[in-house]
Amino acid sequence: MNYGRTYNFSAGPAMMPEAVLEEIRDEMMNYRGSGMCVMEMSHRSKVFQQIADEAEQDLRELMHIPDNYKVLFIQGGATLQFAAIPWNLMKNGKAVYIETGAWSKKAITEAKKYGEVIVAASSKDRNFSYIPDCSDLDIPEDADYVYICENETIHGLTYQQLPNTKGHILVSDQSSMFLSKPCNVEDYGLIYAGVQKNVGPAGMSVVIIREDLIREDLDPKMPVYMRYDIQAKNGSMYNTPNCWAIYCCGKVFKYLKSIGGLEEMARRNEDKAKVLYDFLDSSKMFRGTVDKEFRSLMKGHQGRRLRQPEGPQERGRPARQHLQRHAQGGRRRPGRVPDQVRGRAQVRHSPAQLSLQGEGYRHLIRHVACVRRAVPPSPQGEGLTRKLGRMRRQFRIPHSAFRIINRRLLSCVFWLPTVWTRRPWPPCGKWAMRSWSSSMSPISWAPR
Repeated sequence: MNYGRTYNFSAGPAMMPEAVLEEIRDEMMNYRGSGMCVMEMSHRSKVFQQIADEAEQDLRELMHIPDNYKVLFIQGGATLQFAAIPWNLMKNGKAVYIETGAWSKKAITEAKKYGEVIVAASSKDRNFSYIPDCSDLDIPEDADYVYICENETIHGLTYQQLPNTKGHILVSDQSSMFLSKPCNVEDYGLIYAGVQKNVGPAGMSVVIIREDLIREDLDPKMPVYMRYDIQAKNGSMYNTPNCWAIYCCGKVFKYLKSIGGLEEMARRNEDKAKVLYDFLDSSKMFRGTVDKEFRSLMKGHQGRRLRQPEGPQERGRPARQHLQRHAQGGRRRPGRVPDQVRGRAQVRHSPAQLSLQGEGYRHLIRHVACVRRAVPPSPQGEGLTRKLGRMRRQFRIPHSAFRIINRRLLSCVFWLPTVWTRRPWPPCGKWAMRSWSSSMSPISWAPR
């Protein structure tokens, strides 16, 4: 059935299979003759206990989880585990972390509150565009565990080979890749994932931990709810769990089993990722930000940068501008763009050719580049503001568009003595603003 649904590419909460949502809808008012919705029933009831037991068993079958591992359904999301992991696993007060992106950085920051954190490898030097070599890490003998974020959602990279932990426990954050491909659980001491990215509604994490790592000799000041031993003894029901999330995740587990398991999911993810990466690799405008061998098959911010212009750059790197929509009340009609512009793949202009007036100016005014380089203010700024005001009235530029220039360009770049010259149009047709300063980077610009 067509529900008019949109494709949701959000990192989380993410889309759920329609077949699962339809089944949840059908059971909403009266779950299997119980006379109530799952959201209404007691977590101590036999009906819900069966739901939780089936969810755990289906997950064990999907991932082939050995019997010596516990499966915990814990409220709070994956971020809560940034603190729970060092608090539960740090015996000697020392752990090794590998920094590969935003989420591993946050985990490092949190773990430093509970003990010594050694960053054994990092890809920060190249803005987390690769996974560092982890074949021979400098790991102290008394380190309690080695921590990785196996798939970095924001930077869009993933491990193709697990680190050599030299016999130490491996802890992995799999939030954005959970159940996306087969996983050998025995390679890890602990796996955790926030369910909202791949398998269910927000508000819960799945923690898979080897039984020998569950300790009772913990800091007495530690919150009871964050203790893995308490959660394991009570079957994840020390208090009222996230019953709705457990129920929905259980439906997704059954769905994954019905379509062929994690092997089938890996094949589908590879096919979907190939469409995106083939486009980026063939594009003359966009490029992927991650080295090809470390590209994630899951959600990641890939291809967000403009491709670097070919040839030598006279003034450094190109500015990373944000192309604005057309003016005139925000209407998006192709006729608002001059014929010389429409259809061009890419047009580059020097700083002297930034669009700042002329016939057709109000059609292009929102294609304003955010120039990165700032210059000190000068007394001439006030006069320049008045001149821009006269231009706005003369060419009937909307206030909203004028504010873009005043805030984004004037405040960052043009607080300098400036002359205005009328000159022939460049390919897209504009006036030119010439600054006595030529310190700006060239602009790469392309119309939408």
